[in-house]
Amino acid sequence: MKIYQLLSAAALLTLAACTTNDAVEQQPREPQPLILTASQAGSRDLTGSMTRATDGLYTATTGFSGTESVEVYFNGTHQTYSVGAADADNSYKSTLYGGSLMYPSADTGTENLYAVYPAASATAGSHTVAYDQSNLENGNANYKASDLMFATTSVDLSESKTDAKHLAFSHQLVKLKLVVTKSSTDITAITQIKMQNVKRTVALTPAAAALAQGDLSTAADEQGDEILVFSGSNSSTEAQTYAVVFPAQAWAGTNFLQLTADGHAVNFTLTKSDWENGKEYTLNLDIDETFLDATVAIGNWGNGGEVSIDEPGGGGGSDSAPAGAEAVDLGLSVKWANMNVGATAVGEYGQFFAWGETTGYGSDTSDGRSFDSSSYTFSENPTTLAAANDAATANWGGSWRMPTKAEWEELKNMSNCSWTWKSSSESGYGVAGFLVTSLKSGYTSNSIFLPVAGYRSDSDLNSQGEYGGYWSSSLHEDDSAFAWYFHFQSGDSNVYDSHRRRYFGYSVRAVLAF
Repeated sequence: MKIYQLLSAAALLTLAACTTNDAVEQQPREPQPLILTASQAGSRDLTGSMTRATDGLYTATTGFSGTESVEVYFNGTHQTYSVGAADADNSYKSTLYGGSLMYPSADTGTENLYAVYPAASATAGSHTVAYDQSNLENGNANYKASDLMFATTSVDLSESKTDAKHLAFSHQLVKLKLVVTKSSTDITAITQIKMQNVKRTVALTPAAAALAQGDLSTAADEQGDEILVFSGSNSSTEAQTYAVVFPAQAWAGTNFLQLTADGHAVNFTLTKSDWENGKEYTLNLDIDETFLDATVAIGNWGNGGEVSIDEPGGGGGSDSAPAGAEAVDLGLSVKWANMNVGATAVGEYGQFFAWGETTGYGSDTSDGRSFDSSSYTFSENPTTLAAANDAATANWGGSWRMPTKAEWEELKNMSNCSWTWKSSSESGYGVAGFLVTSLKSGYTSNSIFLPVAGYRSDSDLNSQGEYGGYWSSSLHEDDSAFAWYFHFQSGDSNVYDSHRRRYFGYSVRAVLAF
């Protein structure tokens, strides 16, 4: 009897044990959270690979700060993670927290893990660099936020899920380090540096899968934007280093940098058209009283090849203005050309241009061009006039450009210049117009002549010999279908500013920044 009872008890225990094991195997596996750390690729050596640690600007021990976030993609979904403090063991890896992405249920195979900084660009599908990247005193937050970075790794699902997976971020845009030396004491201070004709936006296409490959395409924003590199007052004769981040794009033949010193601006034209994303370039500018002497070197991030800029001066390094064209210094903020665009001599009327078009037409209306809305080819509504659409730049090259509204206002100010009507017999050029003479001390012997070429509308030539109308590069503030122009007529010493629909044909007078 005791043996039977013992055997029965043993059987019950065996049954219970089997039942318990079956129950354990049938229980669903608890999901495991993804543990993440992040750093910039190569950031341990802290030399060159980090956009935020730029010589002469600031130092950093990690590429990220605790106020930033990244978007992480894993297992078919994505979430925003915040960046924590860097590890204390000098590994410079920051912990990512705030997200709750989970491992899949499988214990075999691999899953791609990838991320993008900043997080907002990933969810928006595009990234725009900041206009103002000059705020060095406050840690240059705009500059940091302009840096687009990707990271990707393959996760082995058989490995321990309690170990952190590391994301090493790499840069996806271009970094330019600009080293400026004001070597001459004749220049008091450099007050502003801008990049010109910039496309600031790139599309992340498609919004998820391509992020792992760094697939960037230039978005369709106007290449007429600007980036502020420096604003303030740099009177030091020591080299000053600035940095800016932007998408790779072409500037060949267009103004690339504008540097302002002592109230005068000078434009540099870029000859390099093949910037590469993910690389850093160094441009050294030695600024003296002639604003010449530029050298370029490649640093860090990989070899990007040679780059150069055209030196300004005269009509610019790639000047294609007529042989007789000169830049006349009237003591104003810009120098004014001595003849109209489309002319080959001071006394010629030159050509008529619709605003934003670069092909000019003469006084002979049998050329078949009608200056009306149906024939107008530049229907875009830009915020600024890009160099590619500037009649002066396109036809004369170099640093020549159309004057702004403010520069025309400066010229027509009777405290700056006198305006004297000259008939065709008085002018010495065989055509009527205004002789504009500087009233500025030291410049009173300098003058320009503005012929009254008339204007073209529809298929007609109007008021030639009596009326002069000249475009500015400035759009009307309230309606971009209109642009500002300046006009005058025989016997009236006043110069009028007004706005006109952009398809009318007016004269263009070029200016040259110092």
